[in-house]
Amino acid sequence: MPGSTPARRATTTGRASNSRDTLSAAAGVREIDKVLIRVGRSFRVNTWQMVTKIYLPAMREPIVNGVRLGLGVAVIGTLLAETKLSNQGVGFLIINAYSTFDMPRMYALLILLFIVSIGANALVGRMSRR
Repeated sequence: MPGSTPARRATTTGRASNSRDTLSAAAGVREIDKVLIRVGRSFRVNTWQMVTKIYLPAMREPIVNGVRLGLGVAVIGTLLAETKLSNQGVGFLIINAYSTFDMPRMYALLILLFIVSIGANALVGRMSRR
């Protein structure tokens, strides 16, 4: 695709995965235990303390799950864009190796992609356990 820069692809991919993060954050707000909010109000904590001590810890799990889903969508979207619209990137290299019947290179790139994706998913998963 003419004019396809890494920044442009990243922006498009970010837009595609952002909606899942937003929906997960909204679900996290709905799942906050009302008792925690009432306890915070009874202790007369200010807004900043409510956000940092009650809202964010309660929303951590849904937000991390949304990021994990968004990460998967971002990887798939980027690969699809690179396979069809770009002349650089991992998706292009995989399709190029496939087109030239360079199967060892194609499978090596696919395995590398799987390892990177699994590693990124594991890193995001660790954030939910902290």
